Amino acid sequence: MQAGEVKGGSPNPSLGPPTATSPTHDGRAGAGGFASPERPSYLAEVWRGQVGSSVSPPTGAESDLLVDLSSNFLGGAVHAPLWLQGARSGCGEEFDPFPSLFMAAPFLNVHPKKQYRAECLLADMQDRAMMRSTLMTMEAFAVHTRTMRGMREKAARHYIYGTATAAIRGWQNKATVLRVARMRLRTAVARWLRTQLQQAFDEWKAQRRDARELFLSAERVADKTLGHFMQAFVGAWRGLIEAQDHKREVLTRILMRTQDRASFKAIHAWSSITSHIHRCRTLADRALARTRHAKRELAFAAWQDLRLRGLRAIRKMDVAVARWQRHLLFWCLDGMATTARFNALVRRRTDWLVCKCRLRMLGDVLHG
Repeated sequence: MQAGEVKGGSPNPSLGPPTATSPTHDGRAGAGGFASPERPSYLAEVWRGQVGSSVSPPTGAESDLLVDLSSNFLGGAVHAPLWLQGARSGCGEEFDPFPSLFMAAPFLNVHPKKQYRAECLLADMQDRAMMRSTLMTMEAFAVHTRTMRGMREKAARHYIYGTATAAIRGWQNKATVLRVARMRLRTAVARWLRTQLQQAFDEWKAQRRDARELFLSAERVADKTLGHFMQAFVGAWRGLIEAQDHKREVLTRILMRTQDRASFKAIHAWSSITSHIHRCRTLADRALARTRHAKRELAFAAWQDLRLRGLRAIRKMDVAVARWQRHLLFWCLDGMATTARFNALVRRRTDWLVCKCRLRMLGDVLHG
């Protein structure tokens, strides 16, 4: 059974089964607000079979069938007893109309003495039917309310989850976009820097290559120029040497030719005297210098001797001090060693005496 659908009533999935408080109900018991073109009222036409029913009234009295029995119940035809809902259209599969009409026959034409009992029985059946209908309505509303509550809770939970994750997804999308943009910018900057560095390196390499070629060209030009200059210089120097050699040879020949002459002899004598005077002067200067050096050497020798004496005295004093310090150190160490030996000897003798005393006491205890 679906939510909002009552057995024997009209299905309404959104609002449940219609009741007396329905907007289409006018407030009158048994009013036609619940009737519809698909649901005919319980009139004589139903009993005559004009609405698709082949059942005839059990008493045959049309005056008893002209009354709509469902109007006697609170809420209209919906709350009518089950034995009165059997002839309604759409309920033929669930209720057999003949037993319902057979059960209704005693109330349609009954003896006056049994009218009160029939009315009580009818009222009791009406109360039971109303209670059953109310229970079914409440059950349908409970099912419908539980279903709607579950749907609302599910929608609210989905909305809350969507709202909670929207910020995280938005932040994640923004972070992803920023990270992608940062990576693209970093890649672009790296490519641009690599391009700029490559261009700068290419320019520097071209400059170095040009400078190298220019330097090699300048070296070749300088080598060629220096070679030509050196060749010219060597040629000039060789010519000068040859000219000097030629002049020397000429002068030698002239001197050899003129050495027997008197002028040459006078010049030779003057040159000899001048050379002798120069040699004597040089020897005298050397003698004076040696004398001065000798005097200075005596003073230096005296100072050197005094210095060496002082150094020897200082060295002797250092040796004496070192010996005295060594003697003091040995004396201190010897005293410490003597004290240590004496203490060790005293300790050993004390231990020996203590051990001997203990042994004597132990022997006295054992023999006593």
